[in-house]
Amino acid sequence: RVSIQAKLLLFNAGQKFAQIQVQRDIRGEVVASDKAKVEEKPEEPGVKSLIWKFSLEKGSKKEVVYQYDAFVPAPEK
Repeated sequence: RVSIQAKLLLFNAGQKFAQIQVQRDIRGEVVASDKAKVEEKPEEPGVKSLIWKFSLEKGSKKEVVYQYDAFVPAPEK
């Protein structure tokens, strides 16, 4: 098992307010998801979708951090 922590940096470079949806598919167990909605993907066993929805004013930034445990098979001997 490997613990993975990832960070997404969002920046609204546009000239107006923006609503953004970000989705990240992972294979493993979610440990921390920074308010993400977590959905199972029945068509892909073991895969989960993390979905975030944000509203960003022009020029604003948002940082999203998530962590999950991935299961890595042991190497064959």
